[in-house]
Amino acid sequence: MNFAESVTTCLTKYSTFEGVASRSEFWWFQLFYNIAMTLGVILDGNMENYLNRETGYFEIIFLLIFLIPSIAVSCRRLHDVGKSGWWQLIAITVIGLIPLIYWYCTPSNEKKYKLIPRWAKYILVPISSIFIILLILGLLTTTPLLPSTEIQRGSELSKENKIQLINNKIINKNDNILFFYSYGTWSILEGGQLITDNKIIVYGKDEEELIEVYAIQFKNIKKVILEEEGSYFDNAVYKIIGNENAKSEYVRLWLSTEGNKDKDFINEVYKKMNN
Repeated sequence: MNFAESVTTCLTKYSTFEGVASRSEFWWFQLFYNIAMTLGVILDGNMENYLNRETGYFEIIFLLIFLIPSIAVSCRRLHDVGKSGWWQLIAITVIGLIPLIYWYCTPSNEKKYKLIPRWAKYILVPISSIFIILLILGLLTTTPLLPSTEIQRGSELSKENKIQLINNKIINKNDNILFFYSYGTWSILEGGQLITDNKIIVYGKDEEELIEVYAIQFKNIKKVILEEEGSYFDNAVYKIIGNENAKSEYVRLWLSTEGNKDKDFINEVYKKMNN
């Protein structure tokens, strides 16, 4: 089977997990899959971000389109060497890639493939399903489609997110963002906080889903208090108390501790306060 026949076959059998696939069918499609992902990086104009493990729109789109046929052909290839397609789930252990690559390179075996043990199916399937979902969500957080899970410097914030902040009157067009973090799950507009050259801005949605914005000038900050230490699962909470000239008595910051970037955020606040 040549390259074109392999791609045509795998796309025709888009979600076919039964049957077998030859070595040529499997490896030609893997070549096509990797070409598609590379094309996605190029179309995103995203090579620099790719090296920093950030993901663009086209890369995500191609991943979602070709993920199922890739899993399906892997399943059929394992059938072709007498193994159950469920064995590809051992890839989540990383070391499991070694026997998988060996099996993918193995000649066809006419023996009927063996079913995976029932206990393994009940353990591996739920764990791998959760892993795949988390992997996809993790990839989405590296695009403007979902908020990043960590604090970003202004230079790292996407153009799309900046436009959202401007259009919703959270920042002005000329504001220079130094640090930004949104605790939103699906959109940055759910809530967040940021630092510009002269102020801290905190925003969030009220009960009527309207965005409320609070700002406090650095010159009007009296004290910074750490109210709650953060963890892997919880944001750190800081209370920024204003002086008598501040429009707000205080504002609270909910900051991700990932990479200890909450400390960078707060250190920038102290730096601006002392200027």
